[in-house]
Amino acid sequence: MPHKKNILPYLILVFLIGLIGITNPPIEIHNWRQAFTNTVARNFLEIDANIFYPRINTTGLRPDIIASEFPIFNYLIYFLSSVFGQEHWYGRLINWIFSCLGVWFFYKIIARVWNEKLAFCAGIILLSSLWFTYSRKVMPDTFSLSLMLGGLFFALKYLDRGKLTHLLLFVIFAGLGGLSKIPSTVLMSLLFFAFISSEFKFKRRFNLAASSALVIATIGTWYFVWNPHLEEVYQNRLYFPRGLVEGAKEILALLPQTLKQFYFYGLHSYIAFAFFILGLVGMIKYKKFLLSGVFLLGTLLFLMFISKTGDVFSLHTYYMLPYVPIMALMAAFGIVSFIPRKWAYLILAFVFIEGFANQQHELRLRTQDFHLVELEEKIINANIPADQKIATSGGLNPMLMYFAHRRGWSLSEKEISNPQYLQQIKKEGCQYLLIYMKDFQEQLDLKIIHKDDHYTLYKL
Repeated sequence: MPHKKNILPYLILVFLIGLIGITNPPIEIHNWRQAFTNTVARNFLEIDANIFYPRINTTGLRPDIIASEFPIFNYLIYFLSSVFGQEHWYGRLINWIFSCLGVWFFYKIIARVWNEKLAFCAGIILLSSLWFTYSRKVMPDTFSLSLMLGGLFFALKYLDRGKLTHLLLFVIFAGLGGLSKIPSTVLMSLLFFAFISSEFKFKRRFNLAASSALVIATIGTWYFVWNPHLEEVYQNRLYFPRGLVEGAKEILALLPQTLKQFYFYGLHSYIAFAFFILGLVGMIKYKKFLLSGVFLLGTLLFLMFISKTGDVFSLHTYYMLPYVPIMALMAAFGIVSFIPRKWAYLILAFVFIEGFANQQHELRLRTQDFHLVELEEKIINANIPADQKIATSGGLNPMLMYFAHRRGWSLSEKEISNPQYLQQIKKEGCQYLLIYMKDFQEQLDLKIIHKDDHYTLYKL
């Protein structure tokens, strides 16, 4: 493989392929998280645009402000909605653009720190990994990681050139990346070794260290000062962190699912995972100090992160994303260390084909679920006043309330089956109960206003 190989043409091609279905509504897997993201964005548009107070729709009579990640992703959706009118898919396009930029940043970082051959392999592997699945969803995960990679790119630019503009861009990109999703700070492990390298002037390393401290302090303020304040005042939160020991026990109790996150879901390719293992072997065999340091520190930070999430990590693939760039780097090192140059392209082609084949379904939606998009206009607006609060099925999943475009209560099966609880929320002002048949199949002893193959709308 030539030492110089530009990933840009391949990245542009994948970007164009990824535009297939980009205007699809967020009704596929993880629709609950996409509905949450869009709900916060729409509330910025319809209620209050204060970015420090994200709002949801499923708190009943309680205040609707929630402790969550810093909603810069939601705010970009709000901005497009304020200019072009509200649509369900803006977040897909925003995320896809930033996520492709993130792959470009990833490629440029590795090319600068190591070489372009390794960078090209790592970038192609990242493109066909789990990264692809979540780059096109209305979720802030790859968006956040891409911002962090942008921050690292500008950090290296600053170390090389000493321009304060690059240092400022590092603070902005890395800060917003960590604020958007705190696990993206795992990628900051790369900077530790830049700090101790004598290749760069001491003053620049000191300034970058100080700026990194500012970034970490800003992220910490949002998650460990402001979020606890919001939770205390408004009693709503998105995260339920575990203690390190408690979380580790939950993960070990689901060991098969946990291991599958690493050997399959991360890279979505058994071939790539095999080269990830070979990369670890090569790292030790060839005594690659810098690569070992990045891998070990990044892995340690990631293990601490997943211990705080507990069994949620084992059951939700997108929690693997912060570690995927590290896995892609190690798999690429396995290829360049053990595969002759003339065969490396073929191996990469197999990795990409396998990864993409395992995710090609992400380019399309099941048409039988498109009725959700018509829910508000055909059922809700036809039967319920715009200012009336309602209850929906779904429990913690806000999808039904989002597509109904109302506010109120999202009930679990236990709550729906409890007549006393239904009477309680009726006294609090709820007059209607919308049931999605996928959530709850039993018929209630209540007046039916509307019923079809998908929904039952009751009058309380």
